[in-house]
Amino acid sequence: MDSQDRNQGAVSRILCVLRRLTRFVQLAPFVYLLLYALYLVFCDLVPDSILGLTDLVLYVSPATSGGLLLLSRLLKLCKFHKIACLIPFSSQIEGFIDCYVFTFTENEIVLINLFLGISSILFLSFVNKRFFSNGR
Repeated sequence: MDSQDRNQGAVSRILCVLRRLTRFVQLAPFVYLLLYALYLVFCDLVPDSILGLTDLVLYVSPATSGGLLLLSRLLKLCKFHKIACLIPFSSQIEGFIDCYVFTFTENEIVLINLFLGISSILFLSFVNKRFFSNGR
């Protein structure tokens, strides 16, 4: 009997860890997206020293987006989660186009960042209304 109690305790600890891990994977892209959207909206108003630090902290590589998408698929999360994983990668696409395809002016970059920031905030408000305001 004692070994069954220990086995049940071990299984319940593993389930608790898996639940916390799943909750973290579910929420991380949305929290990051909120920080990223605020950064995009206000990036032209902060000094360059702070801007460099936030660029360093908020950088999303293709490997990070791919890893989050893989976790989203493995955990069978919804399409909103997959979109939240991909939105921060849009700045990398903008940077690639700016460097290799077409050079944007400073005003165009400001408008692109403002558009991405506002669209991210609108997406987050839609997600909040869809999942958290419905009493779920």
